[in-house]
Amino acid sequence: MRHVTAAAAKDAAVGESLGVAHASLRAGLAATAARLDEPGAIRPGLTVPEATDVFWYFLGNGFYFTLADDCRWPLERPASFLIDRGAG
Repeated sequence: MRHVTAAAAKDAAVGESLGVAHASLRAGLAATAARLDEPGAIRPGLTVPEATDVFWYFLGNGFYFTLADDCRWPLERPASFLIDRGAG
């Protein structure tokens, strides 16, 4: 995904594909947030759009890139980190 993200800035077709992928993921995260909000499983005071943003932050590419690439965590560790905290 690092390569796709880098290529997106230079190639319109790649950029469009990345935009579609991100929009699809965000739509799924928004649906998840809405579903969790129904029984009151989202922290009080946090709106569904804000919960969607939090999910995007932790489940989007940036989180993974930071831990795996910048911090040099082994490839499986970011996923384990999230699972251990009940996010996966």
